[in-house]
Amino acid sequence: MPTTKLTDLAVRRLKAPAAGRVEYFDATLPGFGIRITAADARSWVLLYRAGSAKRRMTLGRYPAMSLAEAREAAGKALDKVDRGQDPAATPLEERPTTPSVPFEIAAEQFLSRYVDRRHKHPARTRHMVERYVLPEWRGRRLDSIKRSDVVDLLDGLADHAPILANRVFTVVRKLFNWLVERETLAVSPCTRLRPPSVERSRDRVLSDDELREVWAAAGTLGYPLGNIVRLLILTGQRRSEVTWWRWSQTDEKAAAWTMPRDGTKNARDHVVPLSAAVLEILESIPRLDREDFLFPGRAGARGAFNGFSRGKQRLDDAIAEARRAAAVAAGEDPDEAPVMPPWTLHDLRRTAATGMARLAVPPHVVEAVLNHVSGAVSGVAAVYNRFAYLDEKRSALEAWSRYVNALVENQPGNVVLLRRGA
Repeated sequence: MPTTKLTDLAVRRLKAPAAGRVEYFDATLPGFGIRITAADARSWVLLYRAGSAKRRMTLGRYPAMSLAEAREAAGKALDKVDRGQDPAATPLEERPTTPSVPFEIAAEQFLSRYVDRRHKHPARTRHMVERYVLPEWRGRRLDSIKRSDVVDLLDGLADHAPILANRVFTVVRKLFNWLVERETLAVSPCTRLRPPSVERSRDRVLSDDELREVWAAAGTLGYPLGNIVRLLILTGQRRSEVTWWRWSQTDEKAAAWTMPRDGTKNARDHVVPLSAAVLEILESIPRLDREDFLFPGRAGARGAFNGFSRGKQRLDDAIAEARRAAAVAAGEDPDEAPVMPPWTLHDLRRTAATGMARLAVPPHVVEAVLNHVSGAVSGVAAVYNRFAYLDEKRSALEAWSRYVNALVENQPGNVVLLRRGA
């Protein structure tokens, strides 16, 4: 049994075992120590003798019970031992209790000890907790948060952002399950709860005319959403990846954007060649110097841009207004202008992939552009090809960029570059 002088700093620095559990005992108070499990659950323990029998007593959970509180409880228990009493036989109502920690303290433990160390996307997960969860439950005791509180939080998000509500639910459920594993919480309020929204696989691909409309509408929105939408079209990358794009990941001389593995869905480093049109967009983006993001959140807020719910509506409104204007120009009733069928920003990624396939880009190169793990190249081959196809990806994205450029210039088949500000 390891013995050391237990201090606040020493306790924080103690490591969890790879498996099972380990106990560290205090060099200054015999029998008093801390038990740490492989899940990093920490409990104060006391070993003592009651007559000829060895006893073990759990005093409380760390950090809900501080070192000072645990040492005081251990001292009181040992006083009873000295008087010939068994402290474990003390009536339940007289035993030391573990006060419930404030939710914000438990949330920060989850972020720093689990998310930052083990999660694929720590920055995005931290942003969801800080943006959507902490404002609702800050100042609440952890054990006061009930299932109805979780339902209220998710329903409020699902009313305007159903997919986001599902993502927040996943994070909140993991947070509470982690706290249960560590014995900081007895029962998760997410037990038997299901995601608030139903997600269905989609196969929507925008037509050339629709793509031209989206491009033009994005131009009316300007920075940041308009730039994001055009980059989604030209690069074929995920919305979250473009949103969290950092200047430090960008090599404009080499015309390449390198996403580290903790910023990609598949936890793989991913190099995206940048076409001339993309580089031109980058030149127009202001460098606001907030957390290195191309598209930082509003001033004073942490993380990247996150105004997609309202922004998508503005984009749809711009498309509808353009259709009405076209109807007026054609001498038709603007109220009879057709409505663009429902679409999502993720459809732009599928549209780019389909467009590259139409341009005869091989399937394995399209998958390399999209950073897909499975499909035409998978398994061991995918590992060895992680950094391969760079030239092929560049050719594919340049071809797609030329196609889009010609399309928005209303000259299909011609190879042109976008005019600045077009």
